[in-house]
Amino acid sequence: MKLLVMDVGNTHMVIGIYDNGQLIRKWRISTDIHKTEDEYFHIIHSFLRDIDVEKRDIKGLAVSNVVPSLDYMIHRMSEKYLDVTPFFISPEDISWITWNVKNPKEIGADRIANVCGGYEKYGEDVVIIDFGTAVTFDVLVNGAFEGGLILPGIGISFETLSTKAAKLPMVEFYIPPAVVGKDTMSNIQSGISRLYMHGITGIIDDISTHYGIDFHVVATGGFGKIFADKCYNINNYDPNITLFGLYTAHMKVKKGVIMR
Repeated sequence: MKLLVMDVGNTHMVIGIYDNGQLIRKWRISTDIHKTEDEYFHIIHSFLRDIDVEKRDIKGLAVSNVVPSLDYMIHRMSEKYLDVTPFFISPEDISWITWNVKNPKEIGADRIANVCGGYEKYGEDVVIIDFGTAVTFDVLVNGAFEGGLILPGIGISFETLSTKAAKLPMVEFYIPPAVVGKDTMSNIQSGISRLYMHGITGIIDDISTHYGIDFHVVATGGFGKIFADKCYNINNYDPNITLFGLYTAHMKVKKGVIMR
């Protein structure tokens, strides 16, 4: 069975296709709230044609969306062109995970997908760090979601520094080998990169100390691989954990799984 998955973020959306449990291809496009269902399907259809997949082969669509204004468009596109009702991931449907937070409805859909993917792939004691527009930490303890942390994204930090300080230029993200920079660009790069590098390492240590657990820590998202290589307490980089979470959630809900 072929399943289309969509992780819709504020800046980009990642679209993937699963075939009998295997992610066979994924694509990244810009998120545009002004595009219609026809325009989005035209883009997706061109991707599918590239891998010889017909729209009639798609038997489901699983979605994590943090841009509410796109909900209607996705519904329209799915029903109009794929003849399927889209599955929007939500904690109400993920009953095999305990959502031990004040208001589960506040949890971002991408984070719910990350939790589902982390639980299925790495076990019951997992921390997932997603380096997106924001940096999010999601903490699973004994299979229950305990909450997490949210930091400004790395790109936002660079942009804010450049915008708010007139003499500081916008620079590309890079971790210089030398701690102390010799020019303005390397000063900014070393400062911001090391702030995040040591901050993330410290937060992971704090989480582990708080719960007394040696967590499996997974990084994902745009800058995830860089920090997985730099932070000693990140175990691995998994660029597809969100899509995998969408796939597994859809399949379990379809099969009627109601408890852990």
